[in-house]
Amino acid sequence: MIKTIYLRISNKTNQVKASYRRSYEVLKKEGNYSQFNKYYPTITIKLNVEIPDEFFAQAQKELNLKIENLNINSDIKLGEIK
Repeated sequence: MIKTIYLRISNKTNQVKASYRRSYEVLKKEGNYSQFNKYYPTITIKLNVEIPDEFFAQAQKELNLKIENLNINSDIKLGEIK
C-alpha cells in the first residue's frame, strides 16, 4: 500500500497533526474565545509512505479483540424544537 500523508509540525509547541488531505490551517492552541486563540508557525511536509500489506495482517492478528455482552442503545430522546 502506498499512501500520501501530510504532516503539519510547529517548532513552538509539541503539536503534530497528520492527515490524508493537505491542510493550509496553522496549528493553534484553542482559547476560551476566538480572540484568545494562539497560532503557531507551521510547516507541512508531504510524505509518500509505502507500507507492505503483511504489516497490516500482522497488526490485525495482534489485536485479538472480542466483544461480549453487546448492547445496542435504542433509547433516543429528542427535545422539543421551538
